[in-house]
Amino acid sequence: MTLGEKLHNLRKDNMLSQEKVAELVGVSRQAVSKWETGLTNPDTENLIKLGEIFSISINELTGTVFVDNEATDEMSDKINKENPKNHLYVLGAIIGFLAFAVGMTFVESNSLFVIVGMAGMVEMGYCISNIMKLH
Repeated sequence: MTLGEKLHNLRKDNMLSQEKVAELVGVSRQAVSKWETGLTNPDTENLIKLGEIFSISINELTGTVFVDNEATDEMSDKINKENPKNHLYVLGAIIGFLAFAVGMTFVESNSLFVIVGMAGMVEMGYCISNIMKLH
């Protein structure tokens, strides 16, 4: 469930209008509408106010779960399941970085390492750009 869906459900469950939530938070009705439809998200200050209004923690509101001091959120699980290529691109970026580092380390001993370093940099850039496209 998205943050917008949660806000919508909480508002309806508490029998509040968008206007009333907006008044309690100190924003416009349009802002509440945009939050509920997912066009924008409330900032931290407004999340705190929403948590107080609905008697819910920010973690519950945003869907963030803390396990052993690590924040794991439902969306990251969804992204990893939907995009199994993520792991390959991360591995490619690491290999690209290592090739770049090795190439630049030994560049003075053999000019061929310049090509290795440049290829590593290109691979790293390609993989990182694909990771960004997947998110």
